[in-house]
Amino acid sequence: MHRGEVVGPAVWPAILDEDVYYRLVAMLRDPKRKTQRGTAIKWWLSGALRCDACDAWLRPHHDRPPRGSSRRWRCATRGCGRVTIAAEPVEQYIERAIRARFREPDAATLLEAPTDDRAVASARDRVKALQAQLDAHYAEATALRLSAAGLAAVEAGILPADRTGASGGAAPVRAGAAA
Repeated sequence: MHRGEVVGPAVWPAILDEDVYYRLVAMLRDPKRKTQRGTAIKWWLSGALRCDACDAWLRPHHDRPPRGSSRRWRCATRGCGRVTIAAEPVEQYIERAIRARFREPDAATLLEAPTDDRAVASARDRVKALQAQLDAHYAEATALRLSAAGLAAVEAGILPADRTGASGGAAPVRAGAAA
């Protein structure tokens, strides 16, 4: 199979027999399995609005007929539930405020990465320390005091196994994480 076309029989052992494969493909492509109704953003302020009475998150709510068809933000706390706001006016207000802020001369600085962030500094220090460890082991291997297998074991414990952050023992270095 190449780009959806059968180009010939495989020369390796099959994981699934052909009948099972085609039944699985049909099952996975069945539109009845669809659980998502699209990827359009419907509630772009999700996770940004808080209840002024109890500080809980406001959640989106959509009234359906016969009560009308209006979108609202409502307090997520059952005991409170005192705050409900119409979605459209608050979304328009916030969008106008964001657009106005980005028209200011210093707006580009809002998108810059922080340079004095302690977590970033800590991550950089951790990377330097790990690099120093590696350099010391490389020197030992160069002086023939550490075998190739020993160096491989050291590298497996320090270097990431791949670029997705998986590692062979040492925790991946991430900004914001304790080193």
